[in-house]
Parts: sequence; structure tokens; C-alpha cells
Amino acid sequence: MLVPLLGFTWLVASHDVTLQVDGQPQPLTTHARTVAELLDRAGVEYSPDDQLVPDADTPLRDGMVVELIRAREITLLIGGEETTILVTALSVDDVIAQIAHRQDVTRRSQVRPSRLMPIQDGMTVEVINPVGVTVVADGDTSEVVTDAADVAGVLARLNIDLGRHDVVMPGLGRRVEAGMRIVVERVRIRRETREIAVPFDTVERPTDDLQRGQTREVQEGREGVVEVVERLRVVDGVEQQRDVVDRRVVTPARDRIVEVGTATPPARTQPSAPSPREAEPAEQPAPRSTPEQDAGDQAASQTESGKASYYHHPEEGLTAAHRTLPFGTKVRVTNTANGKSVTVTINDRGPYIDGRIIDLNEQAFTQIASKRTGVINVRITW
Repeated sequence: MLVPLLGFTWLVASHDVTLQVDGQPQPLTTHARTVAELLDRAGVEYSPDDQLVPDADTPLRDGMVVELIRAREITLLIGGEETTILVTALSVDDVIAQIAHRQDVTRRSQVRPSRLMPIQDGMTVEVINPVGVTVVADGDTSEVVTDAADVAGVLARLNIDLGRHDVVMPGLGRRVEAGMRIVVERVRIRRETREIAVPFDTVERPTDDLQRGQTREVQEGREGVVEVVERLRVVDGVEQQRDVVDRRVVTPARDRIVEVGTATPPARTQPSAPSPREAEPAEQPAPRSTPEQDAGDQAASQTESGKASYYHHPEEGLTAAHRTLPFGTKVRVTNTANGKSVTVTINDRGPYIDGRIIDLNEQAFTQIASKRTGVINVRITW
């Protein structure tokens, strides 16, 4: 009678249970009396941070399901702030359920990665809540509330398509933050062809056929034409940048050639003093000059042609610098391109750049040319 009784006792002490570890169920028949003893006999280790349902000291009974979810360390990213936490969750959705008590997390918050993604040690879970941002595009400024994760997502939800050269600030991959200002610049790149006038140079040739101070133009100058291809960058309809990408000479400039006299003028003879009998009365008026005499006076003035630039001079007035003319010399300067003239006083030395014959102060230069011109062709007379 003893042996059958022991066998009946052994059958009564066994239990059919299900042990589920991290979501993986395993049916077991065991003689363990508690949950803790079941895990020990099954060789399953656990820590106090793990989630065990029911508790370890719970007595086993037939049909019981024992569930163990191991604790895992993850990074929680909310509003750009990172926090490292321990969770006993099988999926991202379980994590959100466990932290839903926080004010910045709701069941309706957008989450990355997907809510169905299994939880693994070291993974990052990002919670994205709706925030207010400002979007400036196509001449409109909009205040929007969005739960898009990045700038690209905000523009996509607003159906703002981007062109090849358009610029977005901040960048498309930038995480959306409350109060962010997103600016879309419409950029257009196009080419433009135009013709530019090229000024001619004045070349001086010495000649013995003319006396010193005399000049003669033997070839008229002619401006050249250059065809320029430029690359234009236009932002929101406003030109921002212009670069030359190709240049072609259509008509070359032709130099103006001027002969400059080098011959020494003949010495003037002094007339002998008249005798008292031949002397004219003191009250006799001087005779008027003849055209021939006027021409002789004009020939006595000296002329020089070349280039002129401008400089800043602390003194006021119309002044200029010349390499050799005495200080105080009055010089008439004529812009050969437009015929404008100005009279200046020499009070400085220069210029010391080949081809330049005079430097005007800024006030004098602007009377005959624009400062943007920089260097002009002139004729000076003194």
C-alpha cells in the first residue's frame, strides 16, 4: 500500500505551467512549488530590476503563466534632451506606456523608431511632440504647429517643393525645435551675355617734325567691344552674384596715336631799341593782335596726353600731382572720352605708374569722370 501512495503523491505535486522570458513562451511540467524555484530549476537568472509576474514567492498552480521581462538600458530623447533609463519593455510602444506619466509624453506623441520596434540594450527612443515654428517661403510667412521630426518633414507637410539650387536654413536634417524659424530661399542660376566697351589707349611717338610742346594726332582712337558671358545667381528674384565664365573679343580696340614734338624751337631775336626820332608817342594805343599772332600764342602752350587717376588729398580745392611741373602751375585737364575739362593747381609729385601723367585729387576727378572709372585718358595743357 505504501508504494502506490507515494506515486499518487508525486503526481499531485507536479504542475503544468508556461514560462515566458522576454515574450518567448515555453510550456513546462515541474515539481517546483514557487515561481522562484521554477526559474531556478529552469536555469533562468534574473535581477531585481527585471519585471517578474507573478512575484517570486508565489506558489505554482496548474495552468499558471510566469512572465519575465529583463531590464534594458536605453536613451530617451525628448526635446533635444537625452536621459538614460532602465525599462522592462518588449517594444517601443511599451516604453511609451511606461513613461506616459511625464508631462512631455503622451500616447499620441510621435516616436522614433516605430512603436512596434523591439527594445534592445543601448537603443535610442525619440519622442517628438508638436511645436510651433515659423516658415518663410515664396514671399509668405506662416506660423505652424507641427510634430515633424526634422525641417524636411515640416516642408513636406506644407507641400513646399524644393528646386535644385534652392537653399533651406537651417538644413533639411535639422531637428525641429520650438520657436524655430525656417527660411526657404528660391535660387535661380542663369547665364547672360552682354557686350562691354573697351577704352582705347593713347600712344605717344616722338618726332623731330614738331617742336617741343607741340602734338599732332595721326590716328584716331577707337573703343573695342568684348562679349562677356556671365553666370548670375538670383535669390528670391534679387541678383546676388555675377561671375564671368567666358569672354570673347568682338572688335579689338585701336590705339590713339599722337606725335609729340622733340625739336628745339628756334631762338627768338630781340629787336633793337628804336631811335628817339622813331619812337612812338606814349599815348598811342597798342595794336590789336592778328589771327597769326593768336596762333603763335597757342603754339607756345604745352600739351601732354596720357592716363589720369585720382587720389585722396587732405587739402580742399582742385589740385593735382605731376612729376615735373613747378608747384602752383595751373593745368587744364580734359577727359578725351567725354570732352569735360577741369583746371587744377599742381601741389604734389606723382604719379609713379607707367603710362600715367597726372593724379587728380578726388574733387577734381569727379568733375570730369565717375570715380568708378578709376583711370581715364586725358589731355593736359599748361
